[in-house]
Amino acid sequence: MFASLESGSDEFRTTLERFYRRVDPSKLLNVDAIVNKHHSRQDALYKFLAKKYSMPLEDVIHGPSSAIIPSSSSSSSSSSSSSSTTTTTTTTTTNSTTTKEEMLNFSGASFDPLYALTHFESAKQYLPRPRVRPLDNISKCRVLLPVSDPNYLHIQLNDKEKGAQANERAKKLRETRKREDDIARKAPNSLRGLPDRLASNFARGPMSLLRRCYMERRKVNVHFRRQHSFGILIGYVLAFDKHMNMVLSDCLEKTEVVVGMEWSPREEDVVAAKARGKRELSSKARRRLVRRPLLEKRERHFHQTMLRGDNIVLVAVAAAQ
Repeated sequence: MFASLESGSDEFRTTLERFYRRVDPSKLLNVDAIVNKHHSRQDALYKFLAKKYSMPLEDVIHGPSSAIIPSSSSSSSSSSSSSSTTTTTTTTTTNSTTTKEEMLNFSGASFDPLYALTHFESAKQYLPRPRVRPLDNISKCRVLLPVSDPNYLHIQLNDKEKGAQANERAKKLRETRKREDDIARKAPNSLRGLPDRLASNFARGPMSLLRRCYMERRKVNVHFRRQHSFGILIGYVLAFDKHMNMVLSDCLEKTEVVVGMEWSPREEDVVAAKARGKRELSSKARRRLVRRPLLEKRERHFHQTMLRGDNIVLVAVAAAQ
């Protein structure tokens, strides 16, 4: 039916801009790309848009029927004047509708924020993201105006009695949550009380040191080893088990990492050179240098970390600071 529609690029662009301004203003930024892509198959694009937005094909191409200006021809003067009046009225309505759309077009140059805020129900259909709640920052700034300004907005704060009641409600809510947390912590199958139940199994023996540090919230020094480094973790014990797997919080890690190798003289050769009063080593001492690793000290802080028991070498109570 519409196979004969072969309009130019300008007419095609105008049709798409009018359509997207009415149904989805956020697509106006992509009109040029759509025109370049679908210029040779305009009919297919119109049919796709009609199916996507559930509207007749005529409305996609020419707009709603109410926006089309009726034309009529009559030989009598009364019919001519009536047609002229109808055309003028319809044109005025079309211009006013276009002006409203331009004022509510968020991506256009004629967008009016104040008009959009005062006509929020009408502006909803033009929002790029309709589900996002807009913020009336203009109204919030009215409290910063002088008192003499007619747009000044006075905000009355809550009195002391209402503030005290709000604090009391917040306090009761905290106490209720604390009681519920204690009840859940003491439940037999609760994960909240799992660290306490694990620690209660080590009242005696070497592991009692970890239990005491866990109950008293004291820091521990955990000496560990890795494949190419070793170091110390200083932190608070959050949980541990019989395999020495530990969860630590507020940890400071101090490690010595091997970053390379160097050739250095033997200790006895250095002592012999000092005994002879010479600064340089002998030729024999220089031929038997020893290869030693270069260590670099590093520090890192962790909010929370887990350490496997296989890597732990020694655990000790940290000195009080």
